[in-house]
Amino acid sequence: MIKIDKNITIPDKRKKYPWDTMEIGDSFYTNSNVRMLTHTRSKVYGHKYSVRKEENGFRVWRVA
Repeated sequence: MIKIDKNITIPDKRKKYPWDTMEIGDSFYTNSNVRMLTHTRSKVYGHKYSVRKEENGFRVWRVA
């Protein structure tokens, strides 16, 4: 039988990454491949990002 949990809030997906608080030169590390997400954010908000593969994940820099 599967246990049902109640009153568990859904996390806000938009707050998963610190896009809004990043300044040029800032970076963050994630285990998820965010290349397409950074491309979309660049088009919508006009910011530029650089993504590099690291050993076990990805690092994202805001470059403009």
